Amino acid sequence: MNESEFIVLCETYDYMESELIEALLTDSGIEFHIKNKADTSSSELGTRIMERISTGVPIVIYVKAIDEHKAYDMLNEDRSHLLDDVNLDFGKTEDELDAEKEQDSI
Repeated sequence: MNESEFIVLCETYDYMESELIEALLTDSGIEFHIKNKADTSSSELGTRIMERISTGVPIVIYVKAIDEHKAYDMLNEDRSHLLDDVNLDFGKTEDELDAEKEQDSI
């Protein structure tokens, strides 16, 4: 990584937040690098967040300087309208979905 090309996009102590940001950057085709993430994957994730905060070692996400504005816009985009879709099936089991399909076919 040529560090002069990259800038800090954000820092977080939350492993899951870093995963979400990484997925958004990947989906947007933005090249990035992450620092200090390797030592956070653990079954004791909740305690790891507190350890990171207390030691002052955040997960740092870098993007190319030329992608800075695109990355910030992507992170700040309000996507709450996606939850308005009436076809969302959050919380429904496969059995419930099958039962709905059967009801619809009657």
